[in-house]
Amino acid sequence: MPSKTSIAIVGATEKKGIEIYHKIAESKSRFLLVSGEKEKLETLLNAFSISHPHTETEITDCVKSSCWEADIIIIAVCDFDEEEMIGLMKEVATQKIVVTLFDKPELVKEIHHKLPLSRLVNVHLSNAEEFIIEGEDKEAVNEIEIIFQPTRINK
Repeated sequence: MPSKTSIAIVGATEKKGIEIYHKIAESKSRFLLVSGEKEKLETLLNAFSISHPHTETEITDCVKSSCWEADIIIIAVCDFDEEEMIGLMKEVATQKIVVTLFDKPELVKEIHHKLPLSRLVNVHLSNAEEFIIEGEDKEAVNEIEIIFQPTRINK
């Protein structure tokens, strides 16, 4: 039996982190919810265990170890110290899929520049409330498409 894909959601206590978890929680993946807000994480874990009782979910406040452990890293942080967070991820994100949830192409390009050995994919909602997935690595885009099951646009 193949092992479950592990997905770290960095910024899990933020609005985008919570929304993404609810949208993909039934994907049969294992989730690592990451945030520095320990109490809020514990509250979310309790709520998520009720709304998604069959989903394997853990919480942590350590970006580096959770990104090391994950197969896929989702950056759901809106306001963040980019240098610090990317620095923690850089050495453990090599060849991993890193998903950004930004509507700002310049921010996506900057993260791709700082994580050149990662397989970067950007996911955002279109006006029609469908997910749009963009990325240069077709295999990574296809893997994220399976998890998100959206409309796909490749660039």
